[in-house]
Amino acid sequence: SHTNSSGNSSSASKGSNTPQSNSGTVKPEQVMLVLDKSHYVVNEVISVTITNGLSTSIFASPYYTNCTLVQLEWKYNATWLPRGRCPSTAAHVIALKPGSTTLQQLSPASSAPRPTQAATWQPGIYRISFFYNMKPDEQNTQGISVQSETFTIG
Repeated sequence: SHTNSSGNSSSASKGSNTPQSNSGTVKPEQVMLVLDKSHYVVNEVISVTITNGLSTSIFASPYYTNCTLVQLEWKYNATWLPRGRCPSTAAHVIALKPGSTTLQQLSPASSAPRPTQAATWQPGIYRISFFYNMKPDEQNTQGISVQSETFTIG
């Protein structure tokens, strides 16, 4: 009977794994970055949602772009360059619970060296990276990474 019950549960989980077209949906067994759009103007706030479809919490540190959990990266030649920084390097770890969605917002003003109202993004091709760990380890900042779709600013 033991093999039967495990066989049933795996077929049931397959059925729930159908892809959803709704961008706000948490995909089972995946950590994903969902952007609110694929093109932004130079002074626009970029909204990205971290969705944790895993059955366990994941752990991330908010010292990337603008002291958020995510790193904005700009494509220069064939290289992805990190944009924006966080003056605080105080290591603290945030837990993202199973099935959670966490909104992060990046604004051009806060990634400028001295924030001004007139700050704008550099036009170009961008993506967002998110680094996380399966346990709250402050020393291991890189861990596992996921990237968003690429998007454009201009």
